[in-house]
Amino acid sequence: MIYQYILSERQKQKLKEAIGICEMCGSSSNIVIHRIRRANQGGEYTLRNLMVICEDCHKQIHSREFK
Repeated sequence: MIYQYILSERQKQKLKEAIGICEMCGSSSNIVIHRIRRANQGGEYTLRNLMVICEDCHKQIHSREFK
């Protein structure tokens, strides 16, 4: 199943380039890959567990986790 396949660094870079904008706010600057389910919870770099988002949205997601 494709969703279980762990992406390589090159594949993650290609995913960022293909999507090109933040999936949360639509920004096209400072795009990063975010794991929806964290590594310490068993989350891996699979398509089902990834979002392409900007650094600002990434910081917002993680700041809510630690409150």
